[in-house]
Amino acid sequence: MAKRRKTHTRVPLQNKAEPRGRALVIAATTALLIGAALAAYKFGSRTSQQPRYHPRPVGTITYNKDVAPIMYAHCLNCHRPGESAHLDLVSFTDAKNYAKLISKVVGTRYMPPWLPEPGFGEFLDERRLSTDQIGLIQQWAAEGAVEGNAADLPPTPKSVEGWQLGNPDLVITMPEPYVLPPNGRDVYRNFVLTIPVHQTRFVEAVEFRPGNPKVVHHAAMRIDPTPLSRRADERDPGPGFGGMTFPESTVVPNGQFLNWQPGKLPYRSPE
Repeated sequence: MAKRRKTHTRVPLQNKAEPRGRALVIAATTALLIGAALAAYKFGSRTSQQPRYHPRPVGTITYNKDVAPIMYAHCLNCHRPGESAHLDLVSFTDAKNYAKLISKVVGTRYMPPWLPEPGFGEFLDERRLSTDQIGLIQQWAAEGAVEGNAADLPPTPKSVEGWQLGNPDLVITMPEPYVLPPNGRDVYRNFVLTIPVHQTRFVEAVEFRPGNPKVVHHAAMRIDPTPLSRRADERDPGPGFGGMTFPESTVVPNGQFLNWQPGKLPYRSPE
């Protein structure tokens, strides 16, 4: 049976005195409501029409030359120690041990996590692998996951630890941790965090960092200018309150997507 694991919720608000781009205005009496689903991942399948992969000559694909650059660019954001993925892919040994699994999940486009189907618009910071990249990984795995020449291995990218947008102006934390039961069932919990701001501020960016990213499936953030969310929290004996339905008083600021999933990078609004 798994051990009990604690999770914290931290939501920094990048505050500026002057509005920049689309601004989210927060009043002093506002509460931030975070609904977090805590669960284990389950594999799925997502396929779409893509160009065909043209195989390379047998025995020419190696990890150091062909696969590592793909892993470094598309996988290490999550698949490294301390982040949300359930396995690390930092080294050749890591990748070789999971070569068959990697081949499967990239082939179904389950990984990297990117929901929009191709051919229906272009998006900034797209996470989708190309057909050629998927084919290279699958051919490499099928041919025995060869390491290759050490001189072909690019430098391991330096990862930004902690806050991805730098030191935040304001960090909002849960008043007490929530302990996820070890029975393996999905839990959907809503946590109410009062925003300690006493004047109108213009929010430029929001970054969500779970205390234990291994157990947080996703989080949705809403603003509640009324006492309803706080009252629901008070009625429930544990931290926050259960259920997948927010009070009707909660709102999403216009033009904002205040949601988080593993692999989603924090976003700063343009000028």
